[in-house]
Amino acid sequence: MKLHHIKGNTYYIDGIVNTGIYKINEHDCIIIDPGVAGTRIKRLISLLEKYELNPKAVFITHEHVDHNGGCYQLSQTYKDIEFFGSKYTAFYTENSDMLFYYLTGGQFAKLMDEDIRKSFIKEVKVNNIFEMGENTIYGKKFNIIPTPGHCRGSVAIVTDDNVSFVGDLLISERVLEILGFMYIYNTDEHRESLEKIKEYEFDYLVNGHSRKYYDKGEIAEFIQRNVDAFDDFENTIIKLFKDDKLRHEDILKRVIEHYGLKVFYTEYHYYKAVIQSMIASLMDRGILDFDVSDKTLRYFVKNP
Repeated sequence: MKLHHIKGNTYYIDGIVNTGIYKINEHDCIIIDPGVAGTRIKRLISLLEKYELNPKAVFITHEHVDHNGGCYQLSQTYKDIEFFGSKYTAFYTENSDMLFYYLTGGQFAKLMDEDIRKSFIKEVKVNNIFEMGENTIYGKKFNIIPTPGHCRGSVAIVTDDNVSFVGDLLISERVLEILGFMYIYNTDEHRESLEKIKEYEFDYLVNGHSRKYYDKGEIAEFIQRNVDAFDDFENTIIKLFKDDKLRHEDILKRVIEHYGLKVFYTEYHYYKAVIQSMIASLMDRGILDFDVSDKTLRYFVKNP
C-alpha cells in the first residue's frame, strides 16, 4: 500500500479499490472510498500515521461494500470523523440490509448477510449529504457529479485540482479485456452517465478498480472503451436470445455460461439484478417483448 501524488493536494492509494486522499492542510485530510473492512483499513490507518495525516472526513462515491465497508472501522479510530455521500448512498450505507432486499426482491437468506459482512462490519451514520454541483467543505471546493447506473447513489467527486474520482462508473481495462460482463443497476442511467462524463475535461481521473490513474490524454479513450464495451454487452445479451422465448432464469443461465462467471448464492443475485435491468431497458426501447400465454413469463426479441 503506497501513497501516490497526483496533483496539488490530491493523492491516491492503490489497491483492489483505489482510495483517494485529499490534503486539507499539512496534517488534515479527506479519504475518498476507504475500501473493505478488516486488514485493508488497518493498513490504511498505519499509512496515515506514517505521513502524520488525520482524516477529518470520508467521501463515498457509492454504496457498495468494497468502497464503503471500512467506514465503521475508521469511525472507531477517529471519533470525530464525518461521512459524506449522496442521499441514496447515505440511505444504503446506514441501512445495508436494504441493499439485500433490492437484490433478492424480498426476504434474503442469512448466507447472503454473512457473505457481505466479511467486508462490512457495521453501518455508520452518513451525516452529510452532497449537493450535486459545487460543494465547499472545510474551505475547499469539490464538484459532485451524479453518475447513477452502476448503482443508484453513484457520484464522481472532483477535487479543486481537477482530479476526478469516479468510483465504479468505468470498468477497468483488465476487466474489459478478460471478462466484459458489467455490473449495472440501471442500464439507461448508466448509458446517460457515460455520455455525461465524456463532456468534462478532467486533468486526471481515478477509477475504482484500475491499476493506474489516467491523465488528460488518456481519459477520453478510456471512457470510449467503456462506451463500446457497454454496447457490446447489450448486443451480446440480445444475441443470446437467438430465436427463443426465454424465462429470466434461462437468459441468466446463458449469460453466466457465455461469460464464464463464478456462481454462488450472493453472486447469482447480483447477476440476476443486472439482467433484470437490461431486460427492462430493452423492453422500454421496443427491442424485447414478452409472452405469458402458458402462465410463464417469457421474453423474446422482436423482429430478430
